[in-house]
Amino acid sequence: MADTQKLHPATLVTNIKTCIPIVLDYDGTQYNTWYTLFELHCRTNLVLDHINPPVVDDKDSEVSENAQTAQWQRLDDIVRQWIYNTISTDLLNSIIDPDEKVIDAWNRLKEFFPNNKSTRALHLDAQFTNTKLDQFDGVKPYCTRLKTLAYSLRNVGDKVSDNRMALQLLKGLSEEYKPFRTSVRHLNPLPSFDTLRSMLELEEQGNAADIAVDSHEEAHVSQSPSMIPKSGGEQTQSSGNSRGSTPRNGGRKNNKGKGSGHAGMESNRPWMALKNLCYLTLDVLSKLSALPEGLQYLTFLRSLKILYCKNLVELPEWISSLVSLQILKLSYYHNLVSLPEGIKLLNSLVQLDIVDCPGLYRRCRSPNGEDRFKIQHIPFLSVRSSL
Repeated sequence: MADTQKLHPATLVTNIKTCIPIVLDYDGTQYNTWYTLFELHCRTNLVLDHINPPVVDDKDSEVSENAQTAQWQRLDDIVRQWIYNTISTDLLNSIIDPDEKVIDAWNRLKEFFPNNKSTRALHLDAQFTNTKLDQFDGVKPYCTRLKTLAYSLRNVGDKVSDNRMALQLLKGLSEEYKPFRTSVRHLNPLPSFDTLRSMLELEEQGNAADIAVDSHEEAHVSQSPSMIPKSGGEQTQSSGNSRGSTPRNGGRKNNKGKGSGHAGMESNRPWMALKNLCYLTLDVLSKLSALPEGLQYLTFLRSLKILYCKNLVELPEWISSLVSLQILKLSYYHNLVSLPEGIKLLNSLVQLDIVDCPGLYRRCRSPNGEDRFKIQHIPFLSVRSSL
C-alpha cells in the first residue's frame, strides 16, 4: 500500500479571522492580544518556527538548508497571509514586501509597536479618566468601555488595578446614581469592578421601572411637630423632609382589636398608593415600636434605612415581602435583639449595615452568632459598634 502524504495542519486553516478575531491597527491597543493569539495559533498548527526560528548550530546548517523546500516555503507564505489578513489596511501598506519572509514582517511589527508605548499609554489613560456614564446609552456600554480601556492600558504596559477600575466606575456615575454611589463608597473593602457592575445594572433596571410608572422614588420620614395617626387611632410624630409622597399612617395593629378587616385595609391604603417607592428612611421616630404593616406593599423598595428609632423592638417576618430590597441599614437600636427569619428570603439584598445595635451585634458579628445564619447569604455585611 502506497504511503499517503499527511496534510500539514496549517494548510487546513481556511479562515484565519475565526481564530484571530481582532484586527491590529496603527493605534496598537490590541497588539499584545493579537501577538498572543497569533503565536498561539502558530504553535497549534506547527509553524511557530516560522516566526520564532530555533537557534541553528553550524553543524546543523546543512539540515537547515535542506529545510528550504517547497513545502517549507508554502507554509511560510501561509503564515505571512495570516499576518496580512489580521492587520488593518494602513498597517499592511506600511509593512508589506513581496520578497520578504514571514519572520521579516513579524519582526517589523515587533519593532514598531513597543516604540510608541508611552505615547499610547498617555492617550489611553486620559480617555479612561474622562469616561463618564452620561456619554453612553446605559450602564452596560459604559462598563464595557472602561473594561476595554483598562485592557488596552495593560497591553501597553500600564496595568490598571481592579480597585482603580471600581473607583473610576463610581466617579463617572451621573447625578441620578448619587444614592448608589453614597451607599457603596462606605463599604470596606470596596467591591470588585465586576460586582459593582452587576449592582449598577440592577440599579439601572430599577430606575427604568420607576420612570415607566412615573413614581415618586424617595421618602424621608422623621420626627416633627405634625401628628400622624397610626392604624389603631394612636398618634405619633412623623413626617418631615420628604421627596415624593409621605405615608400618613403607621399601619400597626391595635391590641384592642381595631385595625383589622376593612379598617386595616383603609389604614394601609396610603402605603399601597406608594408601592413604587424606591428609597425610604425612617429617622428619629422615638414613639415607633413596630414597623407599619403597610411597608410590606412597597415591593419596589430598594433601600430601607431605619435610624435612631430607639423604641423599635423587632423587625416583622413580613419583611420578606420586600422582594426588591438591596440595601438595609439599622442604626442605634438598643431594644432590637434579633432578626426575623424572613430576612433569609431577601434574595436581592446585597448590603446590610448594622450599627450600634448591642443585641444584634452579639448575635450577628460572630460567625457562630445565633442570627448569623440568617444573613450569611448577603455579600456585603457590616456589623459594628462604638458603644
